[in-house]
This record gives sequence, C-alpha cells and structure tokens, in this order.
Amino acid sequence: DYIKKISSFGKFDIIVSCRVLEHTYNLNLFIKNLESLLKPNGNFIFEIPDSQKSLTQGDISMLWEEHSIYFTKNSFYKAFQILGYKVLKYNKYTYPQEDALVFRIQKYSKEKIKLNEITKKDKRLGKLFVNKCKIKHKKLITFLRNQNKENKKIAIFGAGHRSVVYFHINKLGSYINYIYDDNENKKNMFFPGTNIRIKPSINISKNRVDCC
Repeated sequence: DYIKKISSFGKFDIIVSCRVLEHTYNLNLFIKNLESLLKPNGNFIFEIPDSQKSLTQGDISMLWEEHSIYFTKNSFYKAFQILGYKVLKYNKYTYPQEDALVFRIQKYSKEKIKLNEITKKDKRLGKLFVNKCKIKHKKLITFLRNQNKENKKIAIFGAGHRSVVYFHINKLGSYINYIYDDNENKKNMFFPGTNIRIKPSINISKNRVDCC
C-alpha cells in the first residue's frame, strides 16, 4: 500500500521541510522515506531552529518533549555528510533568541565523501551547556531559598512549555506559590505535573506576590 501511494504521488525535484526535522525520532528512517519521493539529483530544503545561542547561554528551557534532535550549523553539516549529503546552500536568519537555519542539500553521487572534523569548540559546547545550567540552578535555588526564609510569595508568569521545563528540571515545586497565564485555554487548569492551578495575571496584585 505504501509503495502504491508513493507511485500515485510521483517524485519531486525539490522537497521542502520546515520545522519538522527536529521532531523526528529516527533521522535515518525519516530521510530514507523522504528519499523515496525525491528524483535522482533532487534537492531537500530543510529549515530548522538553531540551538547555538541556547547551548552557549546554558538555557535549560530550550529542552522540549517534542524535540528529539537539537542542531547547530556544524552538527547539521556533520549529520548529513554521514547520511551521504552535501550542502549546496546555507542561510541563517537571525532572531532575538532562536535563529533559523536553512539548508539546501543534495545526495552525493559517486564522489568520495570527506567528512568535516568536529572542532574543539563544538566538543566543548555540550560541556559548556551542562556547566552553565548547573551554575544557574545553584544561583536560582539559593535566591529562592532566601525569598522563602523571608516568607515572600513567589510566582511564575507564563505556563508554556518553556516554563514547564524550567520548573521541573530545576525542581521548583517547593518554592513556587502561584502560576499565571492569560491564555483562556489554560485558566484554572493544573500546571503540568503539579497541583497548582493556573490563574489570570489580574490575580498577581490580589495575591500580593513579592517575586514574579
């Protein structure tokens, strides 16, 4: 049935994938399946989020349950060279936090593949991320403990996926009194993994929050 569906679609000169690649659980299988729809010498265009800034910053909330792969420019080049592809064109589109990377790639034909070396800087990036996360966690917990000693009420504004990751990885359950979000679909729902109900921001003054 799968083969019949492919033949009914035909094959394409260019296949564009935007913000999908980082969600794949099996990169090899994903590319192999896409290849069945691509003409010989056809091109893939992938647009993906750039993890470089977040890794360098030690931004723990970059982690997300829907993302199984986190690319930088160099790691994309390396991964797809191993899969037998060369980058024909590359662009980076800059945003305040998460940049967008766009690659146009093509399968190698018969020429020998020379793999890019992993630089020392790339190797250090993972360790840098872990170390910065540890340092930030220690500072955060010290600050929150001091706030608790003074009986101050602490809140988080925003109940999105970044807050969920930030809350649970930093183990903030014993420090946070309130969580606020004005999204109508979230009001009065429980913040994931807790018994804290999400309240609208108008409650910040009502609850006399000391630190938000």
